[in-house]
Amino acid sequence: MEPWRDEYVHVMPAAELAPGQLHELQAGEHRVVVGRLLSGEPVAFQALCPHEAASLVEGHFHGPAIDCPRHHYLFDVHSGDNLFPLPLYPMWKRAQVGDLRLGRFPATEREGWIVIARNPYSEPFDRPPER
Repeated sequence: MEPWRDEYVHVMPAAELAPGQLHELQAGEHRVVVGRLLSGEPVAFQALCPHEAASLVEGHFHGPAIDCPRHHYLFDVHSGDNLFPLPLYPMWKRAQVGDLRLGRFPATEREGWIVIARNPYSEPFDRPPER
């Protein structure tokens, strides 16, 4: 058996995910959004925005970033970094809102399936931020 099979979970047939599409699903204990960038690369990240827990499956891609539909926070799907508006905030506001990083799962396409890692790159998932 190939070693990657122990580390990855088959989540959906690759043919069912066109470039630019997003699909929300349950992967183990996590709600995850699986998407395909316009480049064809599959990506996976937490289902809820780290700002105020809006559903990211209702968002859309801007290059390699997901745009939250509620307040248009923009998160890089590779690094998890908040690209907007956090970099524009003054330091006192950054202290108020925190890090706001997007949790991500390694994702790839194998044997006609989108597969994601069982373990995320970062936490938290499926938890709204503390107020």
